[in-house]
Amino acid sequence: MRQVLCPVLVGRDDETSHLQAALAGAQAGRGGAVFLTGEAGIGKSRLVRETARAAGAGGLAVLTGRAVAGGVSTPFRPFAEGRGHLAEADVLARSALREAERAGRPDVACEALEVIGRVARQRDLEAAERAFARAADLASANGLRLWRLRALHELGTIDQLRTESVDRLEQARELAVAQGALALTATLDLQIAAGLNKQFRADEALAAARRSADAARRFRLAALRWR
Repeated sequence: MRQVLCPVLVGRDDETSHLQAALAGAQAGRGGAVFLTGEAGIGKSRLVRETARAAGAGGLAVLTGRAVAGGVSTPFRPFAEGRGHLAEADVLARSALREAERAGRPDVACEALEVIGRVARQRDLEAAERAFARAADLASANGLRLWRLRALHELGTIDQLRTESVDRLEQARELAVAQGALALTATLDLQIAAGLNKQFRADEALAAARRSADAARRFRLAALRWR
């Protein structure tokens, strides 16, 4: 059945006004970010479509990306799909970080810092570590347990790249178990197994690898499943 939309956007005058102001700012060369949030089914997608249509009609470039539930979390997936370049991802994440700090959104700030850290990790481990450490501190200060766990995971990955240490990865695993983050626990086990193997701790590495494989089978984690 073909989708039929009402030709008039109803009951969104305030939201439309804010979005039109943001578009006007973009046309004047003022960048920014707008967070459109709400329960499923209230019309967010329609509002975004109308805003994108207005942006295109006004001569602005419109890039799209998706943010969907899946087995593997990809920070700022819409930006990654829409732009696809590390330097641009860094610029977008830093802009989002500024807006999140102004809006009092520590969760969004943590996500932006994760992107900044992952981009920096390609060329500068110290800069990446600073970004992830800042995210960890911010998450701790605001009681964001999942974001603290993610930041600790990233810090542990940097340790592993530098010295093959798995200490912070094991700390992250303990937090993941405590929070019931099953997929992340399995991912950490696999990463720990690789680190332990490089340290010639074969028995411990095998135990961690088996935990990861068992979890992958039990919870159908396709990205980690061993055949």
